Amino acid sequence: MSNKIYSNHDEVLRYGQSQIDRYIEGIDKYEKWGTMNALVCLREGADIVFRLGSDFDKEVLISRLRTKLNQMNIDSDNYLTSEDKSAMSHLDHTRRVHAIEIVKSYVEIKGNMIHA
Repeated sequence: MSNKIYSNHDEVLRYGQSQIDRYIEGIDKYEKWGTMNALVCLREGADIVFRLGSDFDKEVLISRLRTKLNQMNIDSDNYLTSEDKSAMSHLDHTRRVHAIEIVKSYVEIKGNMIHA
């Protein structure tokens, strides 16, 4: 018996993965669509992968989110110690702080569910 939820299971899963691919790099930037749209699309894609994906798909996603989280934390630290206090830099940092909290919650909550 197949554990596929939808008749178009693979198509829905690919859609979720494509949302992640398309938006993960922009979630901490003020420019290009804005963070809120990117975060909503990333969250939608992640929810699909966590609901429909295999354990391997979920591990890959958690790994990508951890990598992005580490990158955003470094960027945040760099902003705090830099002399660039331009408006765009400030807006990026403000969005980044918001994105860090969302990605961190996914890594902690969903990552723990995979390993439980």
